[in-house]
Amino acid sequence: MDPKINEDSAAWMFFVHASFAISALAMIIGIWWLPALLWIKGFLTMGFFGTIQSAFTLSKALRDQHESRKTRRRVLVEDLLAYKAHEEAERHRGLDELVAEGQKLGMY
Repeated sequence: MDPKINEDSAAWMFFVHASFAISALAMIIGIWWLPALLWIKGFLTMGFFGTIQSAFTLSKALRDQHESRKTRRRVLVEDLLAYKAHEEAERHRGLDELVAEGQKLGMY
């Protein structure tokens, strides 16, 4: 399989990175300018970074699960094709043995 088939465009990658950076920066600025005590701002900042970390973890886990399912399906299809090829070879081998027996008996 060509790895470039599922490659995202440069424009999409720029949009994804820019939107992440802008939203993270806006949240940090919002927390900074929040009229609250420093410990409250610290608590909100820790929660914000925890949310970002868990979003990355969830994204990776979903991607890994998807890749695992794709790989499992591909292996099952390859196994099925190999089994069918083996059965076909066995069937032909059986026919070859019958023809050889028939030739020994002078039928062909």
